[in-house]
Amino acid sequence: MNAKSSGAAGPRNDEWTIGDFLDRRALIETTAKIAATWDAPLTIGICAPWGEGKTSTMRMIQRALDPDAANDWDAGHGQTDGKPPVELPAELRKQVKGTVWFDPWQYQFENSPASSLVRTILQTAEKRDWVKAKDSGAFGFFKGMGLALAEGGLRVYTKGSTGIGDVKESIVNAIGPEALGKSFAELFQEKYQEAIDDILAEDSSRLVIFLDDLDRCQPEYVVRMLEALKLTLLNPRCVYVLGIDDTVVASAVRDHYRHRHAEGQNDQPGFDGERYLEKIIQLPIRLPGLMDDLADQFIGNLITDGAELGKIKKDESQWRPISNMLLLGLKRNPRHAKRFVMLIEFTLALAETKLKQASDEGKELPVTKIDKPLLIKLQMLQFSWPELPRDASDLKELEQLAAPLEEQKPAEEGKKEFPGVQATKNYDALWESLGRWGVTDRDRQEKLREFFCKTQPRFKDIKADKVMEFHIHLVAATSEAEPEATEEDQESHPINPREFSVSVEGTFDDDDLVLKFDNQAEMKLLKINPGKFRMGSLKTDKMADDDERPRHSVGITHPFYMGVYPVTQGLWDAVMSLNPSYFRGQDRPVEQVSWYDAAAFCNAVTENLKEQGLTARLPTEAEWEYACRAGTTTRFWFGDDVSELAKYAWINKNSKEQTQPVGAEGHANPWGLSDMLGNIWEWCSDWFGEDYYASGVNQDPQGPPTGNNQVIRGGSWLDLDRDCQCAFRNRILPNGQFLDVGFRVVLSSVGR
Repeated sequence: MNAKSSGAAGPRNDEWTIGDFLDRRALIETTAKIAATWDAPLTIGICAPWGEGKTSTMRMIQRALDPDAANDWDAGHGQTDGKPPVELPAELRKQVKGTVWFDPWQYQFENSPASSLVRTILQTAEKRDWVKAKDSGAFGFFKGMGLALAEGGLRVYTKGSTGIGDVKESIVNAIGPEALGKSFAELFQEKYQEAIDDILAEDSSRLVIFLDDLDRCQPEYVVRMLEALKLTLLNPRCVYVLGIDDTVVASAVRDHYRHRHAEGQNDQPGFDGERYLEKIIQLPIRLPGLMDDLADQFIGNLITDGAELGKIKKDESQWRPISNMLLLGLKRNPRHAKRFVMLIEFTLALAETKLKQASDEGKELPVTKIDKPLLIKLQMLQFSWPELPRDASDLKELEQLAAPLEEQKPAEEGKKEFPGVQATKNYDALWESLGRWGVTDRDRQEKLREFFCKTQPRFKDIKADKVMEFHIHLVAATSEAEPEATEEDQESHPINPREFSVSVEGTFDDDDLVLKFDNQAEMKLLKINPGKFRMGSLKTDKMADDDERPRHSVGITHPFYMGVYPVTQGLWDAVMSLNPSYFRGQDRPVEQVSWYDAAAFCNAVTENLKEQGLTARLPTEAEWEYACRAGTTTRFWFGDDVSELAKYAWINKNSKEQTQPVGAEGHANPWGLSDMLGNIWEWCSDWFGEDYYASGVNQDPQGPPTGNNQVIRGGSWLDLDRDCQCAFRNRILPNGQFLDVGFRVVLSSVGR
């Protein structure tokens, strides 16, 4: 389907459209049928991040249910000719009296969300001639008092009450003495039911109410709107369709109740925003992303024939490599694709204009013809990975680092599943460079590696620096300005702790200690006595890397207590103000925490343990391996057999691609420490030193005095067998926040 030349909203216009450019006809028809036939009350959630086409999808659902509502806006939003994407049978449409559309974000600066919603419903009812205000007592109630008391929440208005302002008087004037002695909730729900009954009259039809873009509102208004909505959701003749980014809304709910707890207004510090939404939305429908074929078609629809990309598209041999480049670099988000196509069309047009002006003025440029694939590749890098440097030599270095990885072939079935040592070193060098430039998310790093490996031209093949610099200069016209670097920028800003209290059950001489937090969370720690062990890997171990050698004797001279489990989200919520985890669950390990975040957690706990003379901290790398081995000398604490690992750890084979609740049966080592292998990488206190084992430090080693990367140990839910060995060493930048990195706490006496 091509964009309309009439100016109607097409795929590249950022207005909503009822042209089905995203191939959602089946989803739209199914949802419309459910809204028309399932028992009410019912709330349907159309859930997706910004830019995924929520509004367009909801408008097409509305169009299917209520064609009359579409008459005013069909011509301006992609429906200038032909049939709409979905048409329901007449017998189904008869079950819906009509639809109401409400945009909460347009009313967020008004005092009352409830007032705004009901006013919109009443205005729609009058406009569509469903009922006249003069014929409805409920309409008179809402108009008479203007719902000004909504800000009063659920106050009870008794005969002796002074109310708020002139609210009491306005209520009495509107509906008489029956208002006295009732709460606002009772009044609102009673009169709202009357209003809906007046609209629907005696027939058995229903009203479908669409609320769109709640996630565009200020966080405080989001919660107020949801609380107001609760007053209407139980109406047995209404179906609600909410268009939301549920992660944004859940976060707003969590933050709201967390702040209220901090202010002493709420007793739920770990308020679960996702559970809150579950109580409101019975049927969450997540919009599907763009699969490759559809994404290719969608991007093609964005390109107009007369533009520079349109000229390239006419030649399949030129277009296919560029189309593949776009598919590799762009998010599967329609708005993201629209923005990029417009940016690259501008940049290509700018390039042609520069060449023409130079030719007209007799100026000599480094190029006589634009390398369009190179320009598009540079534009894509700046658009999708804006953290990358903009200097040609650095970009060449990045290409050279990525190039050897292109030669790595996937492991054949039955062969070992881990890359060779050299491949690992290439990965490590690439990750270190990307981390230095600010690309710290491992998924985005891997996506970038794939982009470099599968797209042309390669930067290392661009021989003339001036050519590269000219093309980079063109791309800079549409790049975001780089912020001026400051000393503050060099350090990560950790998540702040909240006010909390903690008590200790046990003494430092006991075999275990329990920290009890004020949100009922508990941290159990086991005593690890001093001793000696062999740290690192044998020279003959083919699964080992050079930085694990030489294997050497290390002495741990002081006792310490180590957490039985990695820090869970329940424990994190007890101490810190924000849970950054992607995989939610109070008994799952916290992740997406930087080294600075983990240190901030430990420091906050230490502040509350001063009187007990205890320090909470991260383990040293030596302490971690000593505790992990638990007196064993094998690759894994249970032995050397790699094939047995899935019985004792959550790894890529059995984790279902996510973290798992801590403490699974069989996952504790001989000393009782669970999840030391797999599930989540664990931060250590040490800087990473590749040759540190050769330094000769063999008693309570603390790691190098300085470095670029911090040590992480243990492997995780997405890792291969080799990463979960007791001796395997890994490292990332201390500000890295990954889906598979968390930490475990050690307690020691002050000064140890």
